[in-house]
Amino acid sequence: MNIMRISKYYLFIFLLSTNVILKAQTEFSLDALGRSIFTNNKLEGDSVVNTSSSDKKGVSGYVLFDLGTNLKYKDLLQANAILRAKSPFGAAFGQPTVFQFRQFQLIGKINKNINYEIGDINVELTPYTVFNANETFSTYESDIFKNRRNVVEYENFIFGNVWRLQGAQSRAKFDFEKGIKSIKVYGFGTRTNATNNTNVADRILAGGRVGIVQSDLLQVGANYTGLLDVTVDRVDVEYKSNVLTGDIKFNLDKENFGLVAKYEGGLSSYNFTQKSLKVDSSFNDYFYDGNVTVTIKPAKIKLLGGYKEVGPQFYSPAAQTVRLDPSLNSGLFPTIGTQRTQTLYDRTTQENLYNRSINPVFYNFNPVFGNIDPYGVATPNRRGFSAGLASDTSFKFANFTINYTSQSEIIGEGTTEKRKFVGINGGVVLDIAKLVTAKRVISLTIGGRQEKTTRGGYSSIDFTTNSIDAGLTVEAFKKFDIMVGYKAIKAEGNEYLGSRNVFNQLENFQSIKYDLNQNNYAFGARVRFADKSYLILNYNLSKAAFNNIEGNNYAIKQLFINYTIIF
Repeated sequence: MNIMRISKYYLFIFLLSTNVILKAQTEFSLDALGRSIFTNNKLEGDSVVNTSSSDKKGVSGYVLFDLGTNLKYKDLLQANAILRAKSPFGAAFGQPTVFQFRQFQLIGKINKNINYEIGDINVELTPYTVFNANETFSTYESDIFKNRRNVVEYENFIFGNVWRLQGAQSRAKFDFEKGIKSIKVYGFGTRTNATNNTNVADRILAGGRVGIVQSDLLQVGANYTGLLDVTVDRVDVEYKSNVLTGDIKFNLDKENFGLVAKYEGGLSSYNFTQKSLKVDSSFNDYFYDGNVTVTIKPAKIKLLGGYKEVGPQFYSPAAQTVRLDPSLNSGLFPTIGTQRTQTLYDRTTQENLYNRSINPVFYNFNPVFGNIDPYGVATPNRRGFSAGLASDTSFKFANFTINYTSQSEIIGEGTTEKRKFVGINGGVVLDIAKLVTAKRVISLTIGGRQEKTTRGGYSSIDFTTNSIDAGLTVEAFKKFDIMVGYKAIKAEGNEYLGSRNVFNQLENFQSIKYDLNQNNYAFGARVRFADKSYLILNYNLSKAAFNNIEGNNYAIKQLFINYTIIF
């Protein structure tokens, strides 16, 4: 049945392309991605010695082929779809193979000023309205781990900070000769939850932006996003939230000096009604965020500084929903007697841990992987400043940043005392090949982060995390790279974690003590056939030690092979 179905898809595309090419001024093209993943896994350590309910060895993987079909009529209309065939490793005669549409889009122009998209769309506004915050623990990640993350991001439609949603959006630009340069208008509408036509409502995410470009010196804008339920018969829950913000950007570019100043501020309103319990909960709050970047061109450096305050009940679901769901179970050895908690290695390599939908209630988070801004820049109940130093883009041999953050809670959570947060993060990428004038790739990456959380009083907190990421890539022969990488995290101290109810309010605080080390080692080789086609083979060793729980340490050994070809 599946083979017949996919055959019909390809036949339909072939007949359609043949028909339109003969009868209209239409362009038809194909692109594709083919990938084969294979892993050989082994679980060892104290925690598995006396455990019989957990698998200790296993192989897994898959083969997939994504065929992109692109149909373009002049400059007025474009349709593209991605047809996927995916088969798990070890499939017999293709029986478990899955055939599906991975993507469908219609892109068109109404006139030279207005265009639109329908279907699978990428939506992004500002960090406080619609923004898919990056969960990467270190932005300076070694190539060997970055290649693993690329697979995860491709499978979960992670392209920068956009959310991949289904709906429609439109953009318009109007140029002026006097007074201002242009006005840009953007609007979108998506459905994040489908109704069952009885007791579950459609949930709609909609919004837009009006931006005015006064000149190269000054830009201003207004942004709106709303998430609301379209009620149906017998629906018990009605949800509605609105966020309205304004932003301004000032850009001064001189011969030896540059200045970029940005500011965004706004309000949110939140309403949740549960009819059966006769409960109506409403909150309104604010935020403001300003930052400055000063470029000293002769020194090739940038000075960074900023201050923000985000109210304790500022709710913006499309900016605060995390892309990685810490409650999901890892697909790699998911149990060791009981459910195995996510590790740093899982977050880098496991495709199934990522979230693709907007959630109006905050996910519970793991402070080990970020306690200062666990829900991105828009994390509520935060105020404080940041300062940093970075290299300018004209710096040829190195790219580096270092940032310092000091924040505190605006109100205490579960107590009158407030948490205080201090963090420092940064890293450097050294292009050794340019430094020694070698005509090959030689790159060294080092990054790290430290966060410290404290709170006084009866429910005191003293919690620290340290992480490091390092890697080296050397082109031993033409287009043949040797790669090594190291990624680690250490967490020590205590924290109080609360769960959130349906009204997004914290409750049921629990004291948790941490004393853990996670160390990940990887080394291997990469053959680059073209810019985006390669074969990677590497060996990974992930060690997890929970020092405050006796006999709970384990190690995962993995052989990983990834063959990817894009054309």
